[in-house]
This record gives sequence, structure tokens and C-alpha cells, in this order.
Amino acid sequence: MHPPSQPDVAPAELTALDYTRPAGVPDQTRATSRRHRWIEARLMEVFERYGFEPTGVPTIEYRELYHPDRIGESLYHQLVMARVSDAAEFPGGVPGAGPVEPTHDVALRPDFTAPLARAFVTRLLDHGRPPDLPHRLAYAGQVFRDVHPSPLRFREFRQIGIELVGSSSAYADLEVLCVARDCMTAVGVPDWRLHLGHNALFREILSDLGLTGKTRDAVANGLVISSRVRMRVRGSDAQLANYMRGLIPELLRRLTHLTGASREEAERRWPELFSPTEVPLSRWRARLPELYDEALWMLWNQTHRPGWPQGGSWEDVSRTVLTLAALDPEPDRFFAQIDPLITGDAARAHRDRLRWLCDELGGLPDAAPVPLLLTASASRGIRYYTGLTFEIHTPNTAATHTDICGGGRYEDLHRWLYERARETRALRTGRAPPPLEHIGDLLTGVGMSFGVERLAAALPPPRPAARRGVYVAVQHPDLQHAAFTFVAQLRTRGVQASCTLPQLHSGDALSLRHQVGRANHAGARFAVIFGAEEWQTGQVALRDLETGTQQPSPLADAIDRLSREAR
Repeated sequence: MHPPSQPDVAPAELTALDYTRPAGVPDQTRATSRRHRWIEARLMEVFERYGFEPTGVPTIEYRELYHPDRIGESLYHQLVMARVSDAAEFPGGVPGAGPVEPTHDVALRPDFTAPLARAFVTRLLDHGRPPDLPHRLAYAGQVFRDVHPSPLRFREFRQIGIELVGSSSAYADLEVLCVARDCMTAVGVPDWRLHLGHNALFREILSDLGLTGKTRDAVANGLVISSRVRMRVRGSDAQLANYMRGLIPELLRRLTHLTGASREEAERRWPELFSPTEVPLSRWRARLPELYDEALWMLWNQTHRPGWPQGGSWEDVSRTVLTLAALDPEPDRFFAQIDPLITGDAARAHRDRLRWLCDELGGLPDAAPVPLLLTASASRGIRYYTGLTFEIHTPNTAATHTDICGGGRYEDLHRWLYERARETRALRTGRAPPPLEHIGDLLTGVGMSFGVERLAAALPPPRPAARRGVYVAVQHPDLQHAAFTFVAQLRTRGVQASCTLPQLHSGDALSLRHQVGRANHAGARFAVIFGAEEWQTGQVALRDLETGTQQPSPLADAIDRLSREAR
């Protein structure tokens, strides 16, 4: 029996937009999808070895979850927004005007940390203190950020990572770093470096210098920027040249904005920014940090008064901050240089914890070596990080963005969510859950995530995939049903198998040459040909696409052989 033919359908009116997609949301080829699945499978194996269990959270959350005070201004302004109706949750209406469905702002998740923190707090409120702490959670999924697209900088991309929630121990930090190290080994990333930072360490040093409030936050951000430039200029000439393509115009805009200089004045003051190729890269390695420090100095000079130390000592503070940015990243020299800048007990405790992590990473038995660099640039721009921060970089992405992994410790995010949830529960039920002092150190976590696209770009080209599976070719339409039944039998035995399907409007759809070509293109190990001549004797032609040999085979024998050799 043959299925009825499909009628010809005239195409609808189309516009140019029907053939395009937004910038920064790339399509995936089959090869790309296979590579990403392989990466995720290898990383999930590492996660599960450490006891991290896969979990999931919604793609959309209320925008309030991503408040700028929690995630930082930069990530907040990258949110992709939408609106949803919440009539079932918040019924209401205007008398005489009919029912009204309130709408609320939601955002597509820009990361997984905040949604997983919200899910943890929800469980805590519903069921009380979990008996299985700490929670080890693994995830993989799409995230969305409204950024200006560039190579390896997407509006939609995929993250895979872990969160360890409910432990403030330094061993939790160490465990997450060990997972990151083992992931690098599992997928074979070459020439990677672990950049370690510590938000609380640098912020406590700034506090001991007399900086407070938003001024301290702004100076800390400038410290990260200056340190990041210094780390970037340590790369190869090709990396530095690539980095400068986007950096020079941005730097020129900053300097001219801060000084109010005209183009002519700016060209006289910073001629190298107008003809960067005339300056050798060896000179740029020193000049770029100098120019960025000059920009920060001018910015701090204009805005230092509120929150800066009293008595006009902002110049001394600024010099100290820029000294922090210029610390040598090699661990021994880093600690030798930062120790004289530490005066408070809190900063000293954070320094000791960071040093302990470095020592432990280098001293674990039977572990792969960890190439460590210490830098304020790893302190990242996401505000909920309050302790250890880290990134993994590799020059092999062939793009400006060399970071393939990032993470750190956070505490205030859970606490803020818990307090907001308590208030909401009290309004809805009249009963407030326990206050924070009864929760202990549950509301803390440490985690990390990999950008799958960047990780794929950093890996060596994949080896050709081994041939596997079966492709069934059909010479005549009358044999289609027998071929389809044959494929069904193979699938029940666990064999990957596909059958050619008739193309009723194509004159060469049943050409054996084309069908065997499809089998090769699909990477099948065997092609089974239902030919008219073989079928008369109850046989099929079995072709081994690896060796190129072909022989007739009875149906039952073919199924037995393929069940052994093609699984």
C-alpha cells in the first residue's frame, strides 16, 4: 500500500524578513550540534563524578529577580524583556470596564545562577531545611543577553555548569575549582589558564583605604578594567592585535568624553590612537595600560569627592588602586606584592583563604597541574559575587573573547531572595517563614558555567566520526514496505537505521546511486539495498561502506549480522 500523493501547494507571499534571523542568534549545523552534544556529555560525566545532579529552571523569570542591585548594572541592561499575563495569580478588574488581566515584566534568563537560587529559596520555604545539604546541581540550556554581536559574543548562547548551594566552606570553593580543572582535561582544551580573583579581598582593601558606597563600587570596577587590560596585553601579537581592534575606538571615546577635547586636541594629545598600526605591538603592551590608567585617573579626579577619604587624599588612594591593578599574576609574586597593601583583619582573612586555595590546587595528589594566575580582572562584573571569583582563558578561541568559563562564590543573592519571599508569603498567607537567623549558612553558594560555543571554538578540530548505523536503499516503489519493515526490526534490536523515503515528484528519487551517496553522506557503516533482482530470491544486497565490499544476504542473516556489527 502506498500513501496518497501530496497536492502541490503554492507558496504564500513572503517578505525579506522571512529569510533572515536576528544578529547574534546563530543557526547550528548538524556537525555543530554533534560537537556541542559531545562537549556537554563529557562535562556532565565530570559533574556526575562529583555528585552534581542535572536539574532545570524556567527560561523566563520575573524581571525583579534580575534587579541591578543583585546582578549589576551591566548584566541588567543586557536583559531580553517580555510581558506576561498573571490574571490567575493576581485577579483584578475595573468596575464597569470588564475584566483586566494585569501584565508583569519578565526576562529571558541571562544566566542560571539567579533562577537556581530562586528555586532553592522556593524549596526552602515550601519544605523547610533540606536534609541533603549541600545541594550539588548541574544544568545545561540556552541563555539570552541583549549585547552587540561579535565573534563568539551572541545574544543567544548555551551554558553548562554547576552550583554548589548551602555550604560556606573553603572546601566547597576548592571542589568547584577541581571540577573546572577536570573538565578541561575531559574535553582536551589546550593552553588554558585559570585566572583567580577575590571580590571581597579587593573590596576590603578599598574599604580600608576609606572608600565607601557606590564610590567604592565604581573604583572596584575601574580596578577590574585596568587589571583586565594588563592581562590582555600579555597575549601573543595576534591576540593583542585582535583585541585592539575593538579596544582603541572605545578608549578614544572614553578619553575624549572625560576631557571634552575636540578631535584636533585629542589627535595632538594621543596621536597613537589615530594611527595605531604605526606603533609597534611591543610598545602597545606598555602603552595601553598607561592610557587606561590615565582615563581612570581623570574619571576619579572628576568624581572623587562623595565617598572618597576626607582630606583630599584621593591621589594617594588612586595610586594604590592602580598598584593593585598592576600586581604580578604569578602566585608567589602576587602575594608578596599585595601583603604590604593589606591593613585590615577582614582583607587578611580573605587573602589567607585565597592563598590556601592556591596551595591546595597545587598539592592535590594524582591531579592534573593547574596553571594559575592571580588577578583582579577575574573579579568579574556580576554583582552577586562576594568571594572567590575565577575565569578560564585560552588563546585558542581565535577571537577577542578568550574566556570559556567563569564562576565564583555568592551570598547576598540568596539572602535577598529569601527576605523578599518571606514578605510575599506573609502577605498571601498571613504567616511569615522563619527569619534569616534560623537559616544558618544555607543561603550561600559557589558555582561556574562554561560557554559551550566558546568551548567548542577552543578545541582542536574534531576527528572524523566513526561510521555507524545502517541506511536502507530501495530500488523500486513496490519494495518500500518491505524495506520499512526491515528497518523497524533493526531499530527494535538497538541499531541506528534509516530508510530512504520516496520523493514522488523527483524523477531520480529512487536512483540507487543517489541513495548510496546519501548513506555515505550520513556516515552509515552499512548500506542495505532492496534491489528487484535480489528480492526475487528473498535476499538483499549488503554493502560495507568502510571496506567497499558488497554481497547478497538473506533477510534473516542480514538482520543478525547488522545487529552484531552496526550497533
